[in-house]
Amino acid sequence: MPAREVSRIKLYDTEIELIKGGTGRPLIVFHGEWGNPGWLSWLDGLASEFEIHLPTHPGFGHSGRHRGLETIHDLVDFYLDFLDHFRFERPALIGFSLGGWLAAELAATCPERIGKLVLAAAAGLHVEGSPIADIFLATRPELGALSFYDPKSVGELGRFCPENPTEEENIASERSQIMAQVLAWKPFMHNPKLPYRLHRIRTPTLIVWGRNDATIPLAHGEAWAKGIAGAQLKVIDRCGHAPHIERPAEFSSMVTDFLKSSRG
Repeated sequence: MPAREVSRIKLYDTEIELIKGGTGRPLIVFHGEWGNPGWLSWLDGLASEFEIHLPTHPGFGHSGRHRGLETIHDLVDFYLDFLDHFRFERPALIGFSLGGWLAAELAATCPERIGKLVLAAAAGLHVEGSPIADIFLATRPELGALSFYDPKSVGELGRFCPENPTEEENIASERSQIMAQVLAWKPFMHNPKLPYRLHRIRTPTLIVWGRNDATIPLAHGEAWAKGIAGAQLKVIDRCGHAPHIERPAEFSSMVTDFLKSSRG
């Protein structure tokens, strides 16, 4: 198991939690709307090639909240400072769901700052006839059904949806849900102007989707692939909204091949 450390960094007068592990080129991972699940098994295969950074977004989990950070665009500004803080030069960037939306907005705002981009089941677009599920009103069992093709087969399910969460875990989860609603409630989980900005994403892009995603349908993956020039779309069968948790080996292999390829 690769060595990793948990620390706190201060930006915008706000302290956020950061998990770091591995060695090599920098790779930043943006978690989704339910918070940072921590170091998962899919990352083990990349840790020998990349120095992996998993920040917990402001207001989520155990990270502080800044009242000036209330929109996805505010978080883009925050993470530009994050890039400056670490003096990153064109790091690879992976984003899941709401974190994928954030990653795409960052890449569209400052394409010269990002090396390669991976969007996994990304929110951010409105696709006519393929609405995003109302996740914020879902019960815990409903959330599991929306997120996974077969929840019983998911080895790390407890990291995402613990059966008997501690009080600390409940508080962190509630803070994450509240902040996600602040960022994405209206308009729900998308930016109407983003489709007109996707042409600015010039970085090599991989889009990964579960064919059976009941939260954000596959049509959204196809829309991302159409909107970003040269983007590759990879679809994982028998997989829901969280391919890195439900099919970690397959997801990790796809991402590793893409990040290590000579393209870009």
